[in-house]
Amino acid sequence: MEVTSISGTPSKDLEHLAITEKKCSSGKQRLNFIESLNYYVSEIVATTTLLKRTVGNQFAAVKEFASPSKPDLDQDRADIVKQKRNDQGCHECEVLDSRSEAAESVYQWSACTKNHGHHKFIPVQEFCLDHLPKWCQRKFVFDMVRIMLVLTVRLRVTYTSWERPKGYSFYNHRGSDVLHTGTGFVLAVVEGKGPCQCRSCTDSSSPHQKWYQILVHSACHVVFNTEEAQHTKVDFFYDDKTSRLTSLWVTQAIATDPLADTCTLLCATHEEALAEKLYACVRKIENHSQDIKMDRLSKDLWRLCVVVSHPHGQPKYVTVGRGLKKEAQSYVYITDTCPGSSGAPVLVFIPDDDQLKMSDTGDLSFVAPHSEWLPDEELNQSGWARCFNSPFVKYLEYQNMLRDGASFDTAWKQLFASSIKFPE
Repeated sequence: MEVTSISGTPSKDLEHLAITEKKCSSGKQRLNFIESLNYYVSEIVATTTLLKRTVGNQFAAVKEFASPSKPDLDQDRADIVKQKRNDQGCHECEVLDSRSEAAESVYQWSACTKNHGHHKFIPVQEFCLDHLPKWCQRKFVFDMVRIMLVLTVRLRVTYTSWERPKGYSFYNHRGSDVLHTGTGFVLAVVEGKGPCQCRSCTDSSSPHQKWYQILVHSACHVVFNTEEAQHTKVDFFYDDKTSRLTSLWVTQAIATDPLADTCTLLCATHEEALAEKLYACVRKIENHSQDIKMDRLSKDLWRLCVVVSHPHGQPKYVTVGRGLKKEAQSYVYITDTCPGSSGAPVLVFIPDDDQLKMSDTGDLSFVAPHSEWLPDEELNQSGWARCFNSPFVKYLEYQNMLRDGASFDTAWKQLFASSIKFPE
């Protein structure tokens, strides 16, 4: 008697084996039966092992995504990172160990207690007109936010200066190489003069002669001075985990103001495509600000506040909230932010009204770096606002005129009269 093949389903397999065993009347038939039984058992074991491995891997992947494990840091180093994270008052830098930056950034995002789940943080790739409140769903507003998404950058600062004053953020960690991250935004792009000042060109015997100066605006507590600026890397276009980053080192801080909590940083690049893309976006922002001025219902826009940031050092996210009031030259607003949002562009659409006009150049100011979260009031406050057509651009033009051989007096007359103290 021949033993037929196993059917493939557990219940039918067991029934088939029981019937086959009863029909076995000879030694050969019993040997065939035992071989079939062994085959069946081996198939069950193999299938079970594969199932466990597959399910286990999928469960591990889901578990890692949903609740990443805390990076395994040296305890002393972990304590220093935690202490620095808590040594910034109400400011919102993220502090990470550079040796496990990516893993720790993911962990801090997952473990965040301020905005658990980050439900109001919109990935930039998903941001659309419907995310704006209905009363301000206008194309030029949406377009302006989309442009600002391109101009927003991540800052990674790998040194804390000894010049930070007592009582200022990170004072107790002066001289530290513990990484902190923040956000900034491109303010202007100006063609450079002379040899390129980027790191690769300054170390080269044949530096590029055509290059560009990129001005990045942020909060002073993120980058305090040129010493810190020269240990700061700017990441452009970090929109999602698959983004191809373009990163530049900062060459200097051309203006810092602890009172206003603003800083303007200078990057140098000879990558023409990068400069042209950023310059085009800056010009579009300037044009859209004119649209806001001419909009008859622009006073309604005062209630809108949009923040674009890199929370916890992660890719860009957009949060939408309300502008409440202005204090001096800064804004107060209710819009979700997280550690890592310090220095992020805060877009508050101010109407063309003399009482709300804040620009010392006569242009509309609508963007400022995020400064701090006020937990007792559950409000946010920005640093001082600057418009894109700012005195910093004039300062660079002034420097370039000097490089071209113009006299100091001639160049100085071209510089905007401003309260900003420029470096000598």
